[in-house]
Amino acid sequence: MVSALSTIIVSYSYQQNTFPIYESLKVQTIESYNASAIIGLLFSFAIYILVSLVSIGLFGNTIETSVLINFGEMKTPSGGQYWECTVI
Repeated sequence: MVSALSTIIVSYSYQQNTFPIYESLKVQTIESYNASAIIGLLFSFAIYILVSLVSIGLFGNTIETSVLINFGEMKTPSGGQYWECTVI
């Protein structure tokens, strides 16, 4: 039930952006919109893959279900927190 709800919320937010994206295209055709949507999805896919590979490289077998937990627990040798973790 929760996963279905999150899918509906993501789909709804994407649907709201369809017309503004279409209006911002230089060539307003269905083909150009489809191409821009595919490019956007590929960028999103690449970002997810990059984050997963970096997380696996950083944490290995100790990775949590939510990688943000791991970033919150990272400490510098002096006991402080890395600036990257603060940004994330």
